[in-house]
Amino acid sequence: MGFKKKKSFDDCGCKNDHHDKCSGCACDQLRDVTPGTTVFLTIDGVASGPYTFASFCEDDCCVTLITGAGITPSGAVFIVDCNQIDAVTFSPSP
Repeated sequence: MGFKKKKSFDDCGCKNDHHDKCSGCACDQLRDVTPGTTVFLTIDGVASGPYTFASFCEDDCCVTLITGAGITPSGAVFIVDCNQIDAVTFSPSP
């Protein structure tokens, strides 16, 4: 009986460069959000939202959100670097 070797940083199965680029709590949380989830963001100390989460890109750290979907027929697209986000708030599930 032995211990399994812990996977190293390089063995995660992803591009290694995103670990350095897309780091921090907000990036980690948004990486696994299901599209269609309602989120609120705080950027530079200013709270904003609600937004509908659309996608997270590991290559460039861009988070794509839809804002105003209830106001305009398709809503406006809002794209932000996850490294610029101070906090993420999720709406409670119904």
